Amino acid sequence: MNTPGTIRVLIADDNAELCSLLKSSLDAEENIEVAATAHDGHDALEKIARFSPDVAVLVCHMPGLDGLDILEDVRARTRRPVCIMISGNHHEPVIQRAMALGAHYFMFKPLDPKALAGRIRMFGGGREQKRGGGCHRPYADKKSEKPALKERISEILHLIGFSAHMRGYYYLRTAILKCVEDGMCISSLNKILYPYISKKYHTTPSCVEHSIRSAIDEAWRHSCTAAIESLLGRKAHFRKDKPSNAELIALISDTLRVTDS
Repeated sequence: MNTPGTIRVLIADDNAELCSLLKSSLDAEENIEVAATAHDGHDALEKIARFSPDVAVLVCHMPGLDGLDILEDVRARTRRPVCIMISGNHHEPVIQRAMALGAHYFMFKPLDPKALAGRIRMFGGGREQKRGGGCHRPYADKKSEKPALKERISEILHLIGFSAHMRGYYYLRTAILKCVEDGMCISSLNKILYPYISKKYHTTPSCVEHSIRSAIDEAWRHSCTAAIESLLGRKAHFRKDKPSNAELIALISDTLRVTDS
């Protein structure tokens, strides 16, 4: 049933178990309804046409047509859904291509259903996307929120184990603040985020990257994943025993955006 005010979602992933899990989680969320699921690209296109979802959650690699093929097809339509892309790999050329084709957000597996619900509400609230539209930035220019947000980020970093004497602490705080304001930055660390921070602090992108990495290494000597999960109130999935720069920035910025959405 299409209840007024409800964001209708299509999920397309060749992993039927993941589709079922996401459907159950999203259907339990207020104002979100999964209108359809699809397990290959052709089925996804057919169901986008049939159900006209507000948001399409698309995995990049599927049998038949992949997520990029679907983006290319729907971008020419007069009415198209907001597209949130899912990938198991942080492959920047794919991310850049998806953004050029009109993707609104990129998320990486393993997925946190709560974080996905937050992104759906954030980007799907405007409903219909006109042809030729691109990525929109709902958190941009909220200058009045910055001081309070910066304090919250500082508190989280201190509780995790970062201290202000670390050079990477300020770069990390700026990175998280920027990603809260513009979620697409996390998808392009080397081309957007690190250059932005280096310009702000009059240094180099490679210095920014190395300093954040060193700060994480030092903080992790006194912290652990379980402590961060307890602090942030959500599950953390890291590929190694400690997070990469991108993983930590994404975890904290996504948590802040979900709690504020």
